[in-house]
Amino acid sequence: MANIETQAYPSTHCGIVRAAAVLLKLDNHPAADRYDAGTVETMVEEASAPDRMGDRLQGSGLHYYCSVTPEGVARTVRGYEGIFPNSLGDLAPSPLTMMTSEYITAVALERLGNRFAAAKCLARAAHMLADVCCPPHSAGLSYYSRYASNHKRYESDGETYFWTEKFGTTDPVTAAEQWAALCAGQAPYETYDNLLKGASDGDLFRKMSRFPDICREIALSGAGELPSVLSNDAELRRQSIDRRLILSIVHTAALFAAFDRDVRDLSVKVPQEQTPYRLYSYGAGKTLFREPLYVRFEEDGSIELLTQEGAYLAVTRFGSVRLTDQTAGMTTRFRFGFEPMMTLYPNGDIYRLLAVIGKRFCSVRRFLHKRSPHFSTQTGFRLDAAD
Repeated sequence: MANIETQAYPSTHCGIVRAAAVLLKLDNHPAADRYDAGTVETMVEEASAPDRMGDRLQGSGLHYYCSVTPEGVARTVRGYEGIFPNSLGDLAPSPLTMMTSEYITAVALERLGNRFAAAKCLARAAHMLADVCCPPHSAGLSYYSRYASNHKRYESDGETYFWTEKFGTTDPVTAAEQWAALCAGQAPYETYDNLLKGASDGDLFRKMSRFPDICREIALSGAGELPSVLSNDAELRRQSIDRRLILSIVHTAALFAAFDRDVRDLSVKVPQEQTPYRLYSYGAGKTLFREPLYVRFEEDGSIELLTQEGAYLAVTRFGSVRLTDQTAGMTTRFRFGFEPMMTLYPNGDIYRLLAVIGKRFCSVRRFLHKRSPHFSTQTGFRLDAAD
């Protein structure tokens, strides 16, 4: 790998989030009032978190949504037309699945009045959206491939361009204002209409949101930037970086506007506390428990399913879910995949993420001493409102 320093400036993810919030105000969008100074600072602080070592969303393959290979060959996931893989060739976890997860959790938390936790989850969703907009991420130029130097060079140039070359300032507020002014009137707000309502038919990954279609178009457009990413022509890279930064800002602003609408529109259904639910197992093809369960959202965006007193949910070594007597210190947490799909975190293990390999539901667990995730079988299930 080339020894290219990518931390000389603040993360561009932080700058994109701040600029998107300013853009809402410049466009006089009604959602702008939601993003006050405190909320924006919380989001800016969290925006770069998924790239930090040890973060639950940090790991090889997870931040890539690959419409093409580094050689420009089209990619898709077998059995899922129009869905692109991560850099490992798998459907999930990818920016698409993680963005869906974090966004839905953010809406649910905001409706509960937990604005701080909601803002953090929304910032994480924005991080994944920006990653889809980044050409190295949509063409599979992984940090653990022979194209690592091209990836790092593009992102390093992007940071320099965002913070100094374009407007000559490293002040975050000034930079955000200048980038937002450049983007005024360009945000595709209508693209994010009915974001969580989706279609009433089609496969599992198109039922609950329009994220797959949005990410598909962005990733396909990013494939056209591949020659600039690989080129040694610095001017070509700067032109590409300029286009993609603007795209990231305007789409992030549209995402923030959609969030405001989805929080207010109670016809948009997301899981709620105090509502009885049942777990439906895809593997077993049946409801797992007769007694209803209740959700409780945690500060980190995961949830707990509350069972009858003195019992808890556990995952067996065979990948099934069981209801067991209470054990001291035992907690079972969950995180959304494609809503209403969820995945278990036994004992609060936050390093498990939903994955789908072929049509088999699995989890991915990232061991800190390894560069690549290790896949293990995991029960996939749906959360249904109880009758």
